[in-house]
Amino acid sequence: MSEFANKLQNLSNIISKPYLIIIFFIGLMGNIFNIIIFSRHSLRSNSCSLYFLSISFFHVIILIIGCLFRFINLFLGYDLSGTSLIFCKFRAYIVVVGYVISRHLLCLISIDRWMITSTNIFIRQQCNRKKTKLIIIISIIFWFLIEIFIPIGFYIENNNCIPSLNPFYLFMYRIIDLLCTLFPFFILIIFTCLLLKNLLRNKIFPNTNHPIVINSSLRMNDNQSFLRIVNTHSRKYTNKDYHLIRLCFFQVIVFILLNLPAASYSLYSYITRMNIKTINHLAIDSFLNTIVSNLAYTHCAVTFYLYTMTSKKFRKECYLIYFYIQRRLINRFQ
Repeated sequence: MSEFANKLQNLSNIISKPYLIIIFFIGLMGNIFNIIIFSRHSLRSNSCSLYFLSISFFHVIILIIGCLFRFINLFLGYDLSGTSLIFCKFRAYIVVVGYVISRHLLCLISIDRWMITSTNIFIRQQCNRKKTKLIIIISIIFWFLIEIFIPIGFYIENNNCIPSLNPFYLFMYRIIDLLCTLFPFFILIIFTCLLLKNLLRNKIFPNTNHPIVINSSLRMNDNQSFLRIVNTHSRKYTNKDYHLIRLCFFQVIVFILLNLPAASYSLYSYITRMNIKTINHLAIDSFLNTIVSNLAYTHCAVTFYLYTMTSKKFRKECYLIYFYIQRRLINRFQ
Protein backbone atom coordinates (compact mmCIF):
# COMPACT_ATOMS: atom_id res chain seq x y z
CA MET A 1 0.00 0.00 0.00
CA SER A 2 1.34 3.46 -0.94
CA GLU A 3 1.98 6.27 1.53
CA PHE A 4 -0.98 8.21 0.12
CA ALA A 5 -3.29 5.22 0.58
CA ASN A 6 -2.08 4.77 4.17
CA LYS A 7 -2.71 8.42 4.99
CA LEU A 8 -6.18 8.27 3.48
CA GLN A 9 -6.98 5.12 5.46
CA ASN A 10 -5.78 6.75 8.69
CA LEU A 11 -7.85 9.86 7.94
CA SER A 12 -10.90 7.69 7.36
CA ASN A 13 -10.40 5.99 10.76
CA ILE A 14 -9.81 9.31 12.54
CA ILE A 15 -13.08 10.69 11.15
CA SER A 16 -15.15 7.54 11.67
CA LYS A 17 -14.18 6.60 15.23
CA PRO A 18 -15.76 9.52 17.13
CA TYR A 19 -18.44 10.08 14.50
CA LEU A 20 -19.85 6.55 14.57
CA ILE A 21 -19.95 6.47 18.39
CA ILE A 22 -22.00 9.66 18.49
CA ILE A 23 -24.26 8.56 15.65
CA PHE A 24 -24.89 5.14 17.18
CA PHE A 25 -25.86 6.31 20.67
CA ILE A 26 -27.97 9.32 19.69
CA GLY A 27 -29.54 7.29 16.89
CA LEU A 28 -30.39 4.29 19.04
CA MET A 29 -31.87 6.47 21.78
CA GLY A 30 -33.75 8.64 19.28
CA ASN A 31 -35.30 5.75 17.37
CA ILE A 32 -36.37 4.02 20.59
CA PHE A 33 -38.17 7.26 21.52
CA ASN A 34 -39.72 7.32 18.03
CA ILE A 35 -41.06 3.80 18.52
CA ILE A 36 -42.51 4.71 21.93
CA ILE A 37 -44.12 7.93 20.67
CA PHE A 38 -45.60 6.52 17.45
CA SER A 39 -46.92 3.55 19.46
CA ARG A 40 -49.02 5.86 21.65
CA HIS A 41 -52.76 5.71 21.03
CA SER A 42 -52.94 9.40 20.10
CA LEU A 43 -50.68 8.80 17.07
CA ARG A 44 -50.98 5.14 16.15
CA SER A 45 -54.64 5.63 15.20
CA ASN A 46 -53.36 7.43 12.09
CA SER A 47 -52.33 5.11 9.25
CA CYS A 48 -49.24 7.17 8.39
CA SER A 49 -47.88 6.73 11.92
CA LEU A 50 -47.45 3.02 11.20
CA TYR A 51 -44.98 3.90 8.44
CA PHE A 52 -42.98 6.16 10.76
CA LEU A 53 -43.04 3.43 13.42
CA SER A 54 -41.78 0.81 10.97
CA ILE A 55 -39.02 3.07 9.65
CA SER A 56 -37.76 3.68 13.20
CA PHE A 57 -37.67 -0.08 13.82
CA PHE A 58 -35.52 -0.70 10.74
CA HIS A 59 -33.28 2.24 11.61
CA VAL A 60 -32.56 0.54 14.95
CA ILE A 61 -31.63 -2.66 13.10
CA ILE A 62 -29.31 -0.78 10.72
CA LEU A 63 -27.59 1.06 13.58
CA ILE A 64 -27.04 -2.12 15.60
CA ILE A 65 -26.05 -4.53 12.82
CA GLY A 66 -24.27 -1.97 10.66
CA CYS A 67 -22.98 0.96 12.69
CA LEU A 68 -22.27 -0.83 15.99
CA PHE A 69 -20.10 -3.58 14.49
CA ARG A 70 -18.37 -1.03 12.29
CA PHE A 71 -17.04 1.02 15.20
CA ILE A 72 -16.26 -2.15 17.22
CA ASN A 73 -13.97 -3.05 14.34
CA LEU A 74 -12.41 0.44 14.34
CA PHE A 75 -11.82 0.57 18.11
CA LEU A 76 -11.00 -3.03 18.99
CA GLY A 77 -9.62 -4.18 15.67
CA TYR A 78 -11.97 -7.16 15.79
CA ASP A 79 -14.27 -7.72 12.84
CA LEU A 80 -16.74 -10.54 13.47
CA SER A 81 -17.87 -10.42 9.85
CA GLY A 82 -14.25 -11.05 8.84
CA THR A 83 -13.98 -14.22 10.93
CA SER A 84 -17.48 -15.73 10.78
CA LEU A 85 -18.85 -16.51 7.33
CA ILE A 86 -22.38 -16.84 8.71
CA PHE A 87 -22.26 -13.39 10.30
CA CYS A 88 -20.59 -11.98 7.18
CA LYS A 89 -23.55 -13.06 5.05
CA PHE A 90 -26.12 -12.17 7.73
CA ARG A 91 -24.77 -8.63 8.26
CA ALA A 92 -24.58 -7.88 4.55
CA TYR A 93 -28.13 -9.15 4.02
CA ILE A 94 -29.75 -7.37 6.97
CA VAL A 95 -28.05 -4.01 6.41
CA VAL A 96 -28.90 -3.94 2.70
CA VAL A 97 -32.50 -5.05 3.26
CA GLY A 98 -32.85 -2.61 6.19
CA TYR A 99 -31.81 0.33 4.03
CA VAL A 100 -34.02 -0.71 1.13
CA ILE A 101 -37.12 -1.22 3.30
CA SER A 102 -36.65 2.06 5.19
CA ARG A 103 -36.36 3.94 1.87
CA HIS A 104 -39.37 2.07 0.51
CA LEU A 105 -41.42 3.02 3.59
CA LEU A 106 -40.40 6.67 3.25
CA CYS A 107 -41.69 6.58 -0.32
CA LEU A 108 -44.95 5.11 0.98
CA ILE A 109 -45.20 7.97 3.50
CA SER A 110 -44.98 10.55 0.72
CA ILE A 111 -47.58 8.63 -1.30
CA ASP A 112 -49.85 8.33 1.76
CA ARG A 113 -49.67 12.07 2.44
CA TRP A 114 -50.45 12.81 -1.20
CA MET A 115 -53.46 10.50 -1.03
CA ILE A 116 -54.73 11.98 2.23
CA THR A 117 -54.72 15.49 0.74
CA SER A 118 -56.47 14.47 -2.46
CA THR A 119 -59.93 15.86 -3.27
CA ASN A 120 -60.88 12.44 -4.61
CA ILE A 121 -62.84 10.60 -1.92
CA PHE A 122 -61.91 7.14 -3.21
CA ILE A 123 -58.18 7.95 -3.06
CA ARG A 124 -58.48 9.30 0.48
CA GLN A 125 -60.40 6.23 1.62
CA GLN A 126 -57.41 4.04 0.76
CA CYS A 127 -55.51 5.57 3.68
CA ASN A 128 -56.58 3.38 6.59
CA ARG A 129 -54.78 1.31 9.21
CA LYS A 130 -55.89 -2.06 7.86
CA LYS A 131 -54.52 -1.43 4.37
CA THR A 132 -51.40 0.23 5.73
CA LYS A 133 -50.57 -2.82 7.88
CA LEU A 134 -51.07 -5.09 4.88
CA ILE A 135 -48.87 -2.90 2.66
CA ILE A 136 -46.08 -2.85 5.27
CA ILE A 137 -46.14 -6.63 5.72
CA ILE A 138 -46.15 -7.27 1.96
CA SER A 139 -43.34 -4.73 1.44
CA ILE A 140 -41.13 -6.36 4.08
CA ILE A 141 -41.68 -9.87 2.71
CA PHE A 142 -41.16 -8.67 -0.86
CA TRP A 143 -37.79 -7.02 -0.20
CA PHE A 144 -36.50 -9.86 1.94
CA LEU A 145 -37.22 -12.20 -0.98
CA ILE A 146 -35.87 -9.88 -3.69
CA GLU A 147 -32.59 -9.38 -1.82
CA ILE A 148 -32.16 -13.07 -0.95
CA PHE A 149 -29.29 -13.36 -3.43
CA ILE A 150 -27.17 -10.82 -1.45
CA PRO A 151 -25.73 -13.21 1.20
CA ILE A 152 -25.08 -15.95 -1.36
CA GLY A 153 -22.21 -14.06 -2.96
CA PHE A 154 -20.50 -12.69 0.15
CA TYR A 155 -17.37 -14.46 1.36
CA ILE A 156 -14.32 -13.80 3.55
CA GLU A 157 -10.95 -12.96 2.04
CA ASN A 158 -7.98 -11.70 4.08
CA ASN A 159 -10.31 -11.18 7.08
CA ASN A 160 -12.60 -8.96 5.00
CA CYS A 161 -16.24 -9.67 4.21
CA ILE A 162 -16.62 -8.79 0.52
CA PRO A 163 -19.04 -9.51 -2.34
CA SER A 164 -18.17 -12.10 -4.95
CA LEU A 165 -16.28 -10.98 -8.05
CA ASN A 166 -18.37 -13.30 -10.19
CA PRO A 167 -19.41 -11.09 -13.17
CA PHE A 168 -23.09 -12.05 -13.07
CA TYR A 169 -23.40 -11.67 -9.29
CA LEU A 170 -21.49 -8.38 -9.29
CA PHE A 171 -23.66 -7.06 -12.12
CA MET A 172 -26.89 -7.97 -10.29
CA TYR A 173 -25.58 -6.61 -7.00
CA ARG A 174 -24.63 -3.25 -8.49
CA ILE A 175 -27.76 -2.91 -10.62
CA ILE A 176 -30.11 -3.58 -7.71
CA ASP A 177 -28.02 -1.35 -5.43
CA LEU A 178 -28.21 1.43 -8.02
CA LEU A 179 -31.96 1.07 -8.52
CA CYS A 180 -32.72 0.86 -4.78
CA THR A 181 -30.57 3.94 -4.17
CA LEU A 182 -31.70 6.18 -7.06
CA PHE A 183 -35.34 5.13 -7.53
CA PRO A 184 -36.52 6.41 -4.11
CA PHE A 185 -35.30 9.90 -5.03
CA PHE A 186 -37.60 10.03 -8.04
CA ILE A 187 -40.58 8.69 -6.08
CA LEU A 188 -40.03 11.14 -3.21
CA ILE A 189 -39.57 14.14 -5.50
CA ILE A 190 -42.63 13.29 -7.62
CA PHE A 191 -45.05 12.67 -4.75
CA THR A 192 -43.75 15.52 -2.62
CA CYS A 193 -44.41 17.85 -5.56
CA LEU A 194 -47.88 16.33 -5.99
CA LEU A 195 -48.51 16.80 -2.27
CA LEU A 196 -47.51 20.46 -2.53
CA LYS A 197 -49.78 20.80 -5.54
CA ASN A 198 -52.71 19.38 -3.55
CA LEU A 199 -52.06 21.70 -0.63
CA LEU A 200 -51.83 24.78 -2.83
CA ARG A 201 -54.69 23.91 -5.16
CA ASN A 202 -57.20 22.92 -2.53
CA LYS A 203 -56.21 25.49 0.09
CA ILE A 204 -56.15 22.90 2.87
CA PHE A 205 -55.87 24.39 6.33
CA PRO A 206 -55.75 22.35 9.55
CA ASN A 207 -58.57 22.99 11.96
CA THR A 208 -58.99 20.72 14.94
CA ASN A 209 -62.63 21.75 15.51
CA HIS A 210 -64.17 21.89 12.03
CA PRO A 211 -61.62 20.74 9.49
CA ILE A 212 -62.66 21.12 5.89
CA VAL A 213 -61.27 21.48 2.39
CA ILE A 214 -62.25 24.81 0.85
CA ASN A 215 -62.16 25.25 -2.91
CA SER A 216 -60.70 28.66 -3.79
CA SER A 217 -63.10 29.04 -6.73
CA LEU A 218 -66.19 28.73 -4.49
CA ARG A 219 -68.62 31.62 -4.34
CA MET A 220 -69.68 31.79 -0.73
CA ASN A 221 -73.02 33.45 -1.53
CA ASP A 222 -74.06 30.42 -3.54
CA ASN A 223 -75.36 28.16 -0.76
CA GLN A 224 -76.32 25.34 -3.08
CA SER A 225 -72.85 25.22 -4.63
CA PHE A 226 -71.28 25.40 -1.19
CA LEU A 227 -73.24 22.41 0.10
CA ARG A 228 -72.54 20.40 -3.03
CA ILE A 229 -68.79 21.00 -2.82
CA VAL A 230 -68.64 20.30 0.92
CA ASN A 231 -70.52 17.04 0.50
CA THR A 232 -68.34 15.99 -2.42
CA HIS A 233 -64.86 17.15 -1.43
CA SER A 234 -64.78 17.79 2.28
CA ARG A 235 -62.72 15.58 4.49
CA LYS A 236 -61.63 15.35 8.06
CA TYR A 237 -58.29 17.09 7.76
CA THR A 238 -57.04 17.09 11.32
CA ASN A 239 -54.23 18.76 13.18
CA LYS A 240 -52.59 15.32 13.40
CA ASP A 241 -52.58 15.03 9.59
CA TYR A 242 -51.01 18.45 9.33
CA HIS A 243 -48.12 17.56 11.65
CA LEU A 244 -47.52 14.24 9.89
CA ILE A 245 -47.32 16.13 6.60
CA ARG A 246 -44.69 18.41 8.15
CA LEU A 247 -42.73 15.37 9.32
CA CYS A 248 -42.95 13.92 5.82
CA PHE A 249 -41.68 17.12 4.18
CA PHE A 250 -38.70 17.57 6.45
CA GLN A 251 -37.74 13.90 6.47
CA VAL A 252 -37.76 13.84 2.67
CA ILE A 253 -35.50 16.91 2.57
CA VAL A 254 -33.03 15.45 5.09
CA PHE A 255 -33.12 12.06 3.34
CA ILE A 256 -32.20 13.64 0.01
CA LEU A 257 -29.40 15.73 1.53
CA LEU A 258 -27.82 12.83 3.43
CA ASN A 259 -28.37 10.07 0.86
CA LEU A 260 -27.63 11.95 -2.35
CA PRO A 261 -23.87 11.34 -1.89
CA ALA A 262 -24.54 7.60 -1.55
CA ALA A 263 -26.68 7.63 -4.69
CA SER A 264 -23.98 9.54 -6.56
CA TYR A 265 -21.31 7.11 -5.37
CA SER A 266 -23.41 4.10 -6.45
CA LEU A 267 -23.78 5.65 -9.91
CA TYR A 268 -20.06 6.43 -10.07
CA SER A 269 -19.18 2.90 -8.91
CA TYR A 270 -21.37 1.37 -11.60
CA ILE A 271 -19.98 3.60 -14.37
CA THR A 272 -16.35 2.90 -13.42
CA ARG A 273 -16.85 -0.81 -12.69
CA MET A 274 -14.79 -1.89 -15.75
CA ASN A 275 -11.94 0.57 -15.19
CA ILE A 276 -8.52 -0.66 -14.12
CA LYS A 277 -7.74 1.29 -10.94
CA THR A 278 -4.45 2.02 -9.22
CA ILE A 279 -3.86 1.51 -5.49
CA ASN A 280 -4.34 5.24 -4.88
CA HIS A 281 -7.56 5.24 -6.89
CA LEU A 282 -8.89 2.30 -4.87
CA ALA A 283 -7.92 4.11 -1.65
CA ILE A 284 -9.90 7.17 -2.76
CA ASP A 285 -12.90 4.96 -3.59
CA SER A 286 -12.68 3.33 -0.16
CA PHE A 287 -12.51 6.73 1.54
CA LEU A 288 -15.54 8.01 -0.39
CA ASN A 289 -17.44 4.83 0.45
CA THR A 290 -16.72 5.37 4.15
CA ILE A 291 -17.96 8.97 4.01
CA VAL A 292 -21.21 8.17 2.20
CA SER A 293 -21.82 5.20 4.54
CA ASN A 294 -21.42 7.48 7.56
CA LEU A 295 -23.90 9.95 6.05
CA ALA A 296 -26.39 7.13 5.46
CA TYR A 297 -26.05 6.10 9.13
CA THR A 298 -26.60 9.76 10.04
CA HIS A 299 -29.99 9.79 8.36
CA CYS A 300 -30.99 6.74 10.41
CA ALA A 301 -29.90 8.54 13.60
CA VAL A 302 -31.37 12.04 13.32
CA THR A 303 -35.07 11.40 12.68
CA PHE A 304 -36.19 11.82 16.31
CA TYR A 305 -34.42 15.15 16.62
CA LEU A 306 -35.81 16.24 13.25
CA TYR A 307 -39.37 15.37 14.32
CA THR A 308 -38.88 17.18 17.63
CA MET A 309 -37.71 20.37 15.93
CA THR A 310 -40.37 20.45 13.22
CA SER A 311 -43.59 19.23 14.87
CA LYS A 312 -45.38 20.76 17.84
CA LYS A 313 -47.57 17.67 18.12
CA PHE A 314 -44.49 15.44 18.37
CA ARG A 315 -42.96 17.68 21.05
CA LYS A 316 -46.22 17.51 23.00
CA GLU A 317 -46.10 13.71 22.92
CA CYS A 318 -42.50 13.85 24.18
CA TYR A 319 -43.56 16.05 27.09
CA LEU A 320 -46.42 13.71 27.97
CA ILE A 321 -44.06 10.72 28.06
CA TYR A 322 -41.55 12.67 30.14
CA PHE A 323 -44.20 13.69 32.70
CA TYR A 324 -45.57 10.13 32.78
CA ILE A 325 -42.12 8.69 33.55
CA GLN A 326 -41.52 11.43 36.13
CA ARG A 327 -44.79 10.62 37.93
CA ARG A 328 -44.00 6.91 37.94
CA LEU A 329 -40.55 7.52 39.41
CA ILE A 330 -41.90 9.87 42.07
CA ASN A 331 -44.63 7.40 43.07
CA ARG A 332 -42.13 4.55 43.17
CA PHE A 333 -39.69 6.26 45.55
CA GLN A 334 -42.26 7.84 47.84
